[in-house]
Amino acid sequence: MALCRRDLPLRSLNVARSGKLSILYGPAGYGKTTILAQWRQDLIDQGLPVAWITAAREDGDPQAFLKVLMLALRDAGVDLGEAGLWASGDISAARRLEGAILALERSGKPAVIIVDAFETVNEPSMDAMFADLIEMLPDHVHLVLASRQRPRLTLSTHLARGNVRLIGPDELRFNENEMAQMLGATVTASDLAALSERTGGWPIAVQLHQLWLASAPEGAELSSRRPMAELTQYMADEVLRTLTDAHRDLLTDLSIFPEIETNLADHVRQSEDSALLLEEISDLLPGLIERHGAGIETSYRLHPLIADHAGRQLKTGRGREALLRHRAALWLWNDRRHGEALNQAILGHDNGLLRLFTETLPTLEIFLAHGTDELRAVLRVLPPGSLRQSPRIRLAEALILSKAGLFKDAWKIAEAVAAESAGGDDDPLQETERLTIRSIIASHFMTACSVADMALDRISRIAPTTPLYCAFLDTGRLLTYQQSGDLEAARMALARARAAYDSSGDFPFSHSHLRAHALQIALAEGRLGDASELSHAMLAEHQDSPMAHIWLAMARTALSAVEYCRTYRLRAADQVKMAMVLLGEGDATFDQYAIVLPIILDAAMRRDGADMALQEIAVATKRFAERGLISMTIMMEALVLLYQLRSGSAPRTIDPRQLDLALRPPSASPWRERDSVRHAVALHAISVASPETALSVAQAMLRDGQAGGRVGTRIKALVLTSLAHEREGDRPAADRSMTEALRLAVDESVVAPFAEEGPALHPILERIAREEPTSKLARHLEKILQLISASSHPSQLTDREAEILAHLADGVSNKLIARRLALTENTVKFHLKNIFAKLGVASRKEAAACAFRDL
Repeated sequence: MALCRRDLPLRSLNVARSGKLSILYGPAGYGKTTILAQWRQDLIDQGLPVAWITAAREDGDPQAFLKVLMLALRDAGVDLGEAGLWASGDISAARRLEGAILALERSGKPAVIIVDAFETVNEPSMDAMFADLIEMLPDHVHLVLASRQRPRLTLSTHLARGNVRLIGPDELRFNENEMAQMLGATVTASDLAALSERTGGWPIAVQLHQLWLASAPEGAELSSRRPMAELTQYMADEVLRTLTDAHRDLLTDLSIFPEIETNLADHVRQSEDSALLLEEISDLLPGLIERHGAGIETSYRLHPLIADHAGRQLKTGRGREALLRHRAALWLWNDRRHGEALNQAILGHDNGLLRLFTETLPTLEIFLAHGTDELRAVLRVLPPGSLRQSPRIRLAEALILSKAGLFKDAWKIAEAVAAESAGGDDDPLQETERLTIRSIIASHFMTACSVADMALDRISRIAPTTPLYCAFLDTGRLLTYQQSGDLEAARMALARARAAYDSSGDFPFSHSHLRAHALQIALAEGRLGDASELSHAMLAEHQDSPMAHIWLAMARTALSAVEYCRTYRLRAADQVKMAMVLLGEGDATFDQYAIVLPIILDAAMRRDGADMALQEIAVATKRFAERGLISMTIMMEALVLLYQLRSGSAPRTIDPRQLDLALRPPSASPWRERDSVRHAVALHAISVASPETALSVAQAMLRDGQAGGRVGTRIKALVLTSLAHEREGDRPAADRSMTEALRLAVDESVVAPFAEEGPALHPILERIAREEPTSKLARHLEKILQLISASSHPSQLTDREAEILAHLADGVSNKLIARRLALTENTVKFHLKNIFAKLGVASRKEAAACAFRDL
């Protein structure tokens, strides 16, 4: 039985595609889904990609909805490129929206996005995201929203521009010609007129008449004298009566699901015939039950009127709905779909099951396996009240806040849960989970060295001897060793953790972390070639990992840091900054900040002077304080001193605490923190004519680097030693130290630690160059001298202009650049005009090409 082709609304949709947005709205049964399905097929036949989303309650927050949107774009054939990695894992809504927009911009091809059942996600919490989505969509992409009510969106600006087409019930109603096409040639004109009057052209009522006529006795009257509400109920009853008892019972039982999965259906019905019956019903009631997918992935969706009618029938059966929802909740829980399981228990008013679920939620296991997406699904369905006070639910909330970069709030919850549980009759598993989650949160805003040891010792005494907890213990120790600088111990812990996770099951989230740790160790040891290989492997492999977006950001950060270390290019600093934006505040740890901040600040100084670097430090320090990122405090103080020295505004005396940290740092403090303090203090001592102090600090740094096997620390320590000897007038000693530093640097082509010190190194390097005229070391030295000379002449672009140029080279539009940098689009255009003039180019393409030259 063919469905009627809806030419009028289809024509309206085709005309509306020249704008940005179409909205189909009308009560259930107005054929919105059928019209859009027909239009979708027309577009696909024309070769256009169409992303289709049938919205559901669980998609009702920005992160969840945007994840579904990106997957729908991918399924429609839109090449998401690297932005596709942002569809999963702990990525913010802002980043997912940016990823979708970026992919659509880069595609450049006309495309359509359809969101059916929009009323299920038209919530206040979604308003800002949809406003951004509508505003940011490229001109070649059209968005369609289908809703039972007119959406609550602010569209006045778009309506004024003519960018929105509203298609309401008047356009969605059947006319008499469409009714005749639907009902067949045997229907008389008088019958059509009567039916049109009584149904108002309501498509579902006409379709129900059609289905009823197919099984009605010969001569049955088409028209009815019943009021509209009674007609709808009567027709639904009549249509369903044509089904067998088994069909009707199945529809009644499965009305509890928005999307029917056959395996789940069999479980809740305690039968094995659900797939067969559903297939039969979809043939008997075309248009009233939709089939999606094929094979074991097949699922079904009931028309809302049929689902509502079946749901009312279910509620008349004593206890049947509660029993079905109880079975469904248990099946979903065992399938690790915890949010959906809780939702079924809530809808079934199953308080006992709810308490069991909230008290046994495997918070840590969910986090290690999937990140926080599933934890967010749990919190979305839980209503306010006592259920949210469960320790495991509160710890889930703490992890979510932590991954959003809100460490202060996350830690407050974790500490409160710990205090409330202290002294109680706690089983070891719960205490272990609590300690583990607290240490995970703490490791992001404190340094691991400062808090982890005590927690890890306690966990090792009480935790079950399962591979999962063994893996976590080794991962925690790995972070401690890595940050303190004991890299040999870190490598051994990495190997143990990897083996333990391998024997624990499927934990891609944690495996991604281990790969990131391996990359950090390679960078710490100064193995830049190995770090590059690891980074390229991270970019190329396991693209479906829930941590893929973090892999991308960490790999890009590492590659840019390696490029900066080997070439000292401003481009590398800009790329580092962009990679950190992608990584996000919830995933950037002390190590990442400690790597990238010195690079970003050095670039700011080279472009706009040391005062600009000090301004950047002030902004970053304020942001760290707001988030509670206390791990950065000492490093930021050291960076302030460093750039005060370079701006000529440093005090004659420094804080005695900094000097003490430089000479006798706590053994558990992070090595990158120790390096930054020693670097600043040694340069300060040189500047105030205290080379003895500078030598003491530099030698402490050298011993530390040798003990930890960190080549970069040793190079920087030898450069500082050379400068200190030069300051005291001992040129031979200065030359020996600098030569040793160059020999350590030459194999990995390291130049940045030398170039960063600028013209102060010129006399030492020129003396060595005269003694090493033809060696590999001499060629490396010549490159450093050229870089020092070039860096003394800052780029003609301002810091903001260079930042915009880097984003331009990333291939994004003015709108997206404005969103990324929190600017207006007009401001971006103003900066681009200046950039074009300074670079002597006339187009975005030419300007982007300049971004890849040596600056």
